[in-house]
Amino acid sequence: MPGFELLDLAISLVFLYLLLSLFCSALTELVEALMRKRSANLLQGIKEMLNDQDGKGLVGQLYNQTMIFSLFKGDYDPNDPNAKNLPAYIPVANFTSALLGVLVPNNSQGPLDITKLKEAIGNIKDPKVKTALSDVINDSCDDMEKAKANIDLWYNSSMGRVSSWYKRHVQVVGLALGFALAIVFNADTIGVSTELAKDRAMTTAFVAVAQGYAQQPTSGNAPKNFTTLLDEVQKAPVVGLPIGWNDKTTPNNAAGWLLKLIGWFLTAAAITLGAPFWFDLLKNLVNIRSSMKPKGE
Repeated sequence: MPGFELLDLAISLVFLYLLLSLFCSALTELVEALMRKRSANLLQGIKEMLNDQDGKGLVGQLYNQTMIFSLFKGDYDPNDPNAKNLPAYIPVANFTSALLGVLVPNNSQGPLDITKLKEAIGNIKDPKVKTALSDVINDSCDDMEKAKANIDLWYNSSMGRVSSWYKRHVQVVGLALGFALAIVFNADTIGVSTELAKDRAMTTAFVAVAQGYAQQPTSGNAPKNFTTLLDEVQKAPVVGLPIGWNDKTTPNNAAGWLLKLIGWFLTAAAITLGAPFWFDLLKNLVNIRSSMKPKGE
């Protein structure tokens, strides 16, 4: 039954992508923990928001406010481009409170009101920041609580850009790590597909493990970690992973290496889609397979 065999091949590939995606996800988290790119992106976003590229003006005062200073260890250093000790996330309430503390210090006479805030904004030297804050405050109709809410919206909209920067960065890191994993494990999609298509016993065993994994209950529909899943695969009888380096899988000409390079890239691109995507697809394919019957039954 060609359709049934193609479905088994698809399940096997999806399961392999799930394995590698979990591994890549763990590596990506390790790399990000070392690089702390999110902290640097957040700092850059706030610098652009407050038009303070050297970080020695409003940004420096902001990070030294108690509501933000308490979120990280050490001191704020405007000359540190990596900013690895700075927070990777600043709650919107903390940002608004800190910004108001910078504009109207606590030692000002009396409680903070809209009049003092407008006066403080009028004293800002940077025309871009002054205009932005003036627009935010003028839209509040002299209501202090609405003014704070508008600053919250201003911050959240700016952080949307920061999130997009970080997502692009993670995608690049994930693609690079995925390509490296594809090479290390020699998991090129073209070669793996060829081996699975030729070895029906391997495909059947691989599908059996994939079915058992997909049918197990999981927390929040999230796949289990890589180590647990790999242990299940290794304990399965006669399954074996259709990847790895040996004389049979090593190309002996330029055309073979080009084909393998394309296969590695396809695998890396698949890995960037993430483990949750492949896990959901695996469950759907397994459900479809369960509703079908192979030839002879």
